[in-house]
Amino acid sequence: MQAAISRHDIAAIAYQHFAADRHTGRNKRLEREFGDLHVLRPLATHVDGAFHVCQPAYRHMKDHGGGRFVLISSSGGAFGINYSTHYATAKAAIIGLTNNIAIEGASYGIRANAVNADRIRTGLLTDEMVAARSKARGLSETDYMSGNLLKREVTADDVANAFLY
Repeated sequence: MQAAISRHDIAAIAYQHFAADRHTGRNKRLEREFGDLHVLRPLATHVDGAFHVCQPAYRHMKDHGGGRFVLISSSGGAFGINYSTHYATAKAAIIGLTNNIAIEGASYGIRANAVNADRIRTGLLTDEMVAARSKARGLSETDYMSGNLLKREVTADDVANAFLY
C-alpha cells in the first residue's frame, strides 16, 4: 500500500476481495472447531486484508484533504447466510469498518461506502450460476437478477455511478 501511495499519490482507494465459497450443508462452519483454518482464513482475508489496506490509505487521505473508500460487503454480512457463518461474520465486520471510517474520516473529507456486489454480472457471476441460483429459488433469471431495490438488473455501471456521488 505504501508503494502505491508513493508511486501514484493515491487519493481514493477501492478495496475489493471476492471469495468463492460453497454454501452447502456439508460445510457447516458453526459445527467446526473455532481455530479451524477453514473458519479463520476467511476472517483474516476479508477483515485483516481490508484493515491493512485501509489504514495507510486513511492516513494518506487525512494528510491530503480527503478521499473515498469503497469496500465490498455482502448481504450475508447484513442478514446472515446459511452454512457460511465465517463469511457472514467477515462481511459484517467490513460493514462496521466502513461505518467507522466514514464517521471518523468525515471531518477530514474522507468518505466511505460498502457495496453488496450480489447479483451483478461479472466474471465471477456466470450465466450458469445465474441459471442455477434462480432455479434453486423457483424464480426466472430475470426475476432473480431484479431482486433488488431498483427492481431491475443492476449493472457494474450502476454501482460505479452510485459511488461517484
